[in-house]
Amino acid sequence: MISEKELRTLKEFDGQDSLALSVYLQLDTPEKKRSAYETFRRQIAPHLHGNGTEAALREDLDLVKLYLQTNGGKRGAGLAIFSCAGRLFWRAYQLPVPVPDQVELGSTFNVQPLEEALQEQEHRLVSLLQRQKAA
Repeated sequence: MISEKELRTLKEFDGQDSLALSVYLQLDTPEKKRSAYETFRRQIAPHLHGNGTEAALREDLDLVKLYLQTNGGKRGAGLAIFSCAGRLFWRAYQLPVPVPDQVELGSTFNVQPLEEALQEQEHRLVSLLQRQKAA
């Protein structure tokens, strides 16, 4: 579970002169877990072509690659990664619900998909508790 403090830290993050990388990966099948790094590569590719961002993101890309290739974060149905090497910031969250594959770059992190996943998780938990109470 992600605490309110952690969520606030992500929301308030300002990369200033560095790029902030937000990565969401759907890992709800064994195939998606095996191909997580390739999915990331496909998602990040449009952001890297000819505009100098690849050099600026080299450390972030290496961190994500290492994390995904060493089975990092593959226990949940979804994964959210927030990285900004220029500001020495790295967070990865395994999510119990799937999230659509998505990569975003900016001066801040895109936390909307994370918030939606947390709401979905909460709804599933409430539903489960109601079923158990009814049984």
